[in-house]
Amino acid sequence: MLLKADKGKQEISDKRGVSEVIGYVLLIVMVIALSFIVYKWMASYIPKDYDKCADDVSIFVKDKQCQLGKLLLILENNGLFNIDGYYAKATTSQEQEVATLSLFENEGEEYVISPLKPGEVSEKTLSVAGEGTYTIYSIEIMSVVLDEKTNEPLVCGNSKIKEKIQFPCEMVVQI
Repeated sequence: MLLKADKGKQEISDKRGVSEVIGYVLLIVMVIALSFIVYKWMASYIPKDYDKCADDVSIFVKDKQCQLGKLLLILENNGLFNIDGYYAKATTSQEQEVATLSLFENEGEEYVISPLKPGEVSEKTLSVAGEGTYTIYSIEIMSVVLDEKTNEPLVCGNSKIKEKIQFPCEMVVQI
């Protein structure tokens, strides 16, 4: 009888070890399944087709001047394709790496609308939104081309240019 009881305890303890292993295996399978679901969910936020601008879209800053609290930009399309406008952003300190202050011609526009054919020059006076004094140290320009299918603006990141302003430009905005 003792042998049977010992044998029974041994079987129970063996089953307990197996159930712990099964628990760990199930836990690992659930974590892998959950990570796969999260991956698929996050991948759905990234567009499948990237609409890109042609590599030969290019814009050149011919001149930049600070006049009466506004920034005068003279740009030339030195690429091979038409552009429909550009995003203009500025830095407000010398240490700032990424330009974050949006510049615009008309308040409420998402980007500066300035259609340019290759070789054409555009002269625009830009300002900032809000109230206060802004000192601009550099500007970043990115060309915009309208998508032929959707008429949505495509930002041409490959044509991004950054220009330092020799003398910081003071822009005073009063509402």
